Amino acid sequence: MALAQVRSHVLKNVRWYCGVTELQELSAQVKGRQVNDVQQQIQIGNRVTKAIASIERKQWLTGKHFGLALTVCARIGNSSQALILLQKMVQRRIVPTLGQYTGVMTACERANNYLKAIQLFQDMKKFDLTPDGTCFAVYLRCLAHVHGPQASVIALQQSEFTAHAYCVSAVLSVLQDDYQSAMNLFVSTPEEGLNNYCYGAAIGVCARGNAVNDALDVLNRAKENGKGSAAATNAVIRVLGRNGHWQRAIALLDEGHMLDNDTYSMVLQACIQNHQLDASLQLLKRVTSNGVQPGPPTVTDLLTLSSHSQSYLKAKQIMNLIPPQTLQLPSVNAYLSILESEHMENESTDMYDEAVNFVKRWGGRLDDVGSSVLARITPDVNDFLIEIVNIGEVGLRVRAATVRHLALQWPYWERNSSHSVSRSM
Repeated sequence: MALAQVRSHVLKNVRWYCGVTELQELSAQVKGRQVNDVQQQIQIGNRVTKAIASIERKQWLTGKHFGLALTVCARIGNSSQALILLQKMVQRRIVPTLGQYTGVMTACERANNYLKAIQLFQDMKKFDLTPDGTCFAVYLRCLAHVHGPQASVIALQQSEFTAHAYCVSAVLSVLQDDYQSAMNLFVSTPEEGLNNYCYGAAIGVCARGNAVNDALDVLNRAKENGKGSAAATNAVIRVLGRNGHWQRAIALLDEGHMLDNDTYSMVLQACIQNHQLDASLQLLKRVTSNGVQPGPPTVTDLLTLSSHSQSYLKAKQIMNLIPPQTLQLPSVNAYLSILESEHMENESTDMYDEAVNFVKRWGGRLDDVGSSVLARITPDVNDFLIEIVNIGEVGLRVRAATVRHLALQWPYWERNSSHSVSRSM
């Protein structure tokens, strides 16, 4: 009997330790990211349930363990599990901290259960909890979803958080489609009530309304107050490009604003949107000389612009500036299409060798689209069929292109066929 008790005690300790470890691992796993995949949310939620059950068997379930579990639920947006955990805390007479309670509200918000989040906010007094700015910001966003953005504006104005940056940015984020109200709130808020998120939200409002000058004014004010961000700079560059101000977008790179690698791709996109191939190429040379590589979609768009401009030489310059190993398949196919156009335009037989060498430098494997380009520009079908086995797929497009090649050589095959027939006779 004593041995059985010891065994049971050890087993409970192991389960408790495994449960706590599982919660810690889950908390670290979802830290700093939002899980939107439903299946993954369910899977993580089930793991939380099992971890809590393992700890519960040992009767050592404390507020700290609930806090870890609620943090996970908040980040994955599992409101049902978060509400169950809150109910268990109440049953065990464990008073949740403000952070834990806000975590339950956040889980409800991310699960689009806005009414429940509002109800939780209104029930806070039952736990002798007083909301802080973070908690009130969650409430404001949920209020806007249920009763409209103006309800959150009124609630903010009637609260003690009118100059709280989190709350101001929350209201600005729900006013993205109400340019005038958003800018009135932004302008009327004292500087100490604004942070980089507020500036970013205000720029987002300007961008949606294509208010170019206002977006630039807000960006400059953010820089002067040390509250700029690369995301805000990128948003302004997008609106500049959309409205034809590609030169102004380039100028922003030298004005001391916060930048990141995406910023350079955004400026390149502004030039591409406005069909400025020469400016794009000059900017690409500048960017790559500083050790920055544009994103793969930007490279593909640059090549597409070169194709539309029928500029094989400039496309080749672009390829010389981009390490082949960083290219993705759409960019490779775009460049191969340019080589095909050059082949058709000038009847050049050199394009096939250049295409094959380019694919080998890239080091990847072509899909049927890219392989079919090689099939169409090859001077010798037999050489192509030997080469393609190592560098690309042979699909329907390749077969069709190969058949067309053979059809062009049909008289040769017909003569050989007639010779063989006459000999046999």
